[in-house]
Amino acid sequence: MAQFSCRLRHRRWKVVVGHLPIRSHGIHSTEPEYIGRLTPLLEKHRVQLYLNGHNHHAELVKEKGVAYVTCGNGSDLYPIGSGQGSEFIGAYAGFTALDFGREELVIRF
Repeated sequence: MAQFSCRLRHRRWKVVVGHLPIRSHGIHSTEPEYIGRLTPLLEKHRVQLYLNGHNHHAELVKEKGVAYVTCGNGSDLYPIGSGQGSEFIGAYAGFTALDFGREELVIRF
């Protein structure tokens, strides 16, 4: 497990889980229709965390109050892009740990 952690602070957590990525630098590019439908809803309803797989790597991208976490590195690994704009990106076998507290979420890759 990588020694990177991201701390997010909120009082009430709103989490959405999907298969396809919305923000990711993996081999599977993002789907414009999927992004166009979901992104406005995530922002409107102040969702703090969107979790996805599909791309076989670990990544964190934060944009407009939403943390987009790709946690698909529990299988065969795929190549990753530059990761420009990512707070963390890594192609290694592993998992992502989420520790929810009352006011804080710690994400460990």
